[in-house]
Amino acid sequence: MNVSINLTFSDGTKLSLINDHGLFSVDELKYVRFTIDTYADYIGQSFVKYDYTTGQSMAVTLIDANIEIEYVEAWSISTTVHLNHIINGMLGISTGVNGFYNFYEYDSNYKYDEEMMSYDIETYGTYSYDDWKEYIPYELFYAFNFENVKANVEKGIISIDDIFAFINEYNSLLEDNSLEIN
Repeated sequence: MNVSINLTFSDGTKLSLINDHGLFSVDELKYVRFTIDTYADYIGQSFVKYDYTTGQSMAVTLIDANIEIEYVEAWSISTTVHLNHIINGMLGISTGVNGFYNFYEYDSNYKYDEEMMSYDIETYGTYSYDDWKEYIPYELFYAFNFENVKANVEKGIISIDDIFAFINEYNSLLEDNSLEIN
């Protein structure tokens, strides 16, 4: 059994998210996490939706949300190139560990603000694989954009303990052959 977070948007779009998922908030210009504790906080906020007919993005407002306990099959699609994805037209992300997304500030076009990104990299630096090679394979470093996590560590968004918890989780999945990195 899972907790389904059922969302309805101003254009009639409906989504059912399971347990913890992110959508891109137009109001906050970042991905926000929908959980059973936070879903109601976002009613009235606007989110990015991709219109397949025009090829353009638009903002739709969350007008209703509720939770249900039910059996649901689900897939969470992430690749080493893109952690974000489109769900029924909505721009989403598998959130997992906070701090492995929203690395830098976004601009009004929903992409990283290049000036702020340069500032953060200059101020905080980035990780290299050498910083983490005794803990994770290169593929995991690359897949989860570890180099960019340094700014979030320095800003206090994620801690080193959070990173090691994440690494331990994925290493145990690799050992159990539950996860394959290609």
